[in-house]
Amino acid sequence: MKVFVGWPYEAEWVEEYVIPLLGTYGIEVLTGKELEGREIQPGVLEKMTGIDAALFFLTRRGRAISAGQYKTSDWVVNEMSHAHSLKLNTIIEVKEEGVIDYVNKLFAERQRITVDPTDRLQLLIRLAKIFNRWRGQRIKVKLVPSIAPSVPVDMQHKLMDGFRSDLLYRLMQKDRYECTYSIRRQNEIQHGPKNVEVFSEGDDFYIYTDELSNDFLSQSDLHLTVDLRMGDHVWYCRGVRLNVLEVSLIDFHPSQTKPDGAP
Repeated sequence: MKVFVGWPYEAEWVEEYVIPLLGTYGIEVLTGKELEGREIQPGVLEKMTGIDAALFFLTRRGRAISAGQYKTSDWVVNEMSHAHSLKLNTIIEVKEEGVIDYVNKLFAERQRITVDPTDRLQLLIRLAKIFNRWRGQRIKVKLVPSIAPSVPVDMQHKLMDGFRSDLLYRLMQKDRYECTYSIRRQNEIQHGPKNVEVFSEGDDFYIYTDELSNDFLSQSDLHLTVDLRMGDHVWYCRGVRLNVLEVSLIDFHPSQTKPDGAP
C-alpha cells in the first residue's frame, strides 16, 4: 500500500514518529518534502500518482493570531486539494486544536482527527489502529483447468495438457492472452475488473491480486471472478469465495452456449 503524507516541516515529530510507524506496517510512504522549492502542482501530482491513501497534518504554525487561534501550512492545504482531485477513497486530516479553518474548507466528508498538541501519544495510538486496518495483503491464486465430467477421461487429459502448453506458449509471447479478475460482494463489484499477469511456476499457473486492505478482506460474502482469454478461447471461473485460493477455470468456446451468469 502506498500512502502520501503531508505536514509542515517544522512539525518534526511527524517525520520522527509517524512515518516510521507507517513503515512498521509495511506501508510505502511518499512525501513532497524533497520537492520543496518546486511548483507544488506538477511535483505533488507526480508523487501522488498511484497512491492508495493520503494523510495530512494541519499543525499550528507561527504565533497565535488571536487567543488560542493559529494558522497552518498553505502548502499542506494545497497538497490536500490535489489529493481530493485524485478522488481517493481514503484521505485523513489530522488537525491540532486551535488551528483555524482554512478558506473553502475541504474534505468535510473525509475522516478528521483533532489532536491535543500536548498529548500526541494518544494520536499515535489512534493512528496505529488505522494503519493496522490499512495494512494490505496480496492473494496468490492458482489457476487450474476444470473439464466437465461428461467429457471422456482421456479427452480431459488432452484438454488439460492443451491448456498448459497453450498458456505457456502465450506467456512467452507476452501479449497473446488477457487475464482479468474482479471481486464482488452481494452482486456489487467491490474491486476491479483488473488486468493481471499470469505467472508460471513449475507446471502450475498463478495470478496475484492487488494489495487488499484488512478492512476489505474482513467483509463477508466476497467472491472472486477470473477470466482468461487466449485467442478465441475463454477459461473462466465465477463466484469463488476469497478464502479459497485455488480456482477451477471452466473451458468455454464461443460456439458453446454460455452458462448462466456468464457475460
